[in-house]
Amino acid sequence: MNADHYAIVVGIDAYVGLKPLQAAKTDATTFAEWLLDPDGGGLPEENVRLILSPETPAVDRIRARPAREDVEIALRDFGASENKRVGARLYFYFAGHGIGPEFDEVAMLMANAADRSWYNIGLRPCLQLLHDKALFDEAVFVLDCCREAKTARPYRPEFENDVGSGAAVNDFVVLASVYKGLAHEPFDEAVSRRRGLLTQALIEALQGAPGAVDPSGNITSATLAEYVVPRVSALADKAVVDQQADPPRPANPAIIFRKLAPEQLPSFTLTISPGQKTQTSALVIKRGSEPGILHSRPASGSDWVLTLPANSRYKLEIVSSGQFYVVDPLLSVNGAYDVPLP
Repeated sequence: MNADHYAIVVGIDAYVGLKPLQAAKTDATTFAEWLLDPDGGGLPEENVRLILSPETPAVDRIRARPAREDVEIALRDFGASENKRVGARLYFYFAGHGIGPEFDEVAMLMANAADRSWYNIGLRPCLQLLHDKALFDEAVFVLDCCREAKTARPYRPEFENDVGSGAAVNDFVVLASVYKGLAHEPFDEAVSRRRGLLTQALIEALQGAPGAVDPSGNITSATLAEYVVPRVSALADKAVVDQQADPPRPANPAIIFRKLAPEQLPSFTLTISPGQKTQTSALVIKRGSEPGILHSRPASGSDWVLTLPANSRYKLEIVSSGQFYVVDPLLSVNGAYDVPLP
């Protein structure tokens, strides 16, 4: 268990003055479930605050929830008002309506927001607060919301005393959309409900999808960034919607979200079919550009079938000719990759 990790997870479907959403609450709940899973984020239950909108929206903005104060309460419960280090990592997840007041800003609209009265929590002010106060060593923000260009003042959680320690804070931000873009929640027949595309791609990555795991079996900020952006585009194409995730720019690519045991690594089946020209040679398989040999055998005989971890690319060499083939598990079809040799 990661007892030194904390999370604030917000999902808002019901708004006072904006159209309702249909996937924000379930997406937020799904992310919270990953956080609490011992094989996922491994957070203790008392370290996770799941803040959801009610089934029926309030009739006026004064009573509407969640509001900015609910996030402030969660941070205070974690000890943020004491102006000292709280823990190693804070996850901040938001699914709901959002706007982009500036190209490098996101205003997360709370339930009391309405057209021209953008009650919000701003991404940049939040990051500034966490850096100033050094409450956590790492801050991970996941925002599954739109970033349409609209004018608004971004707000931050408030505390009586904002003096901090000045310690270095490493942050990592994942955004569902580029500046001025939209985030969609199309219907997913696989789960029979609507889902935010960023959250779907993120959960796939965190659960160990091929391409999201490094050669050491780690899911890191770097592998997450590499997986999520093209995956969101692929999901958007499939759903026939226009959405591009903003490429994350991790300050430190070595933030580790999970370390998979060897038996948990995704795998694929590699089938090598030697032809007449290679029958007298030997075949060698290496991992990426590493010099060591993983597997070898004569090319003569029947097909060579192997099951390999899908967390790296491989190189198949024909020893006699020096010819080689790059084997990329991401290009496998239903977990199968075939290499016919001459």
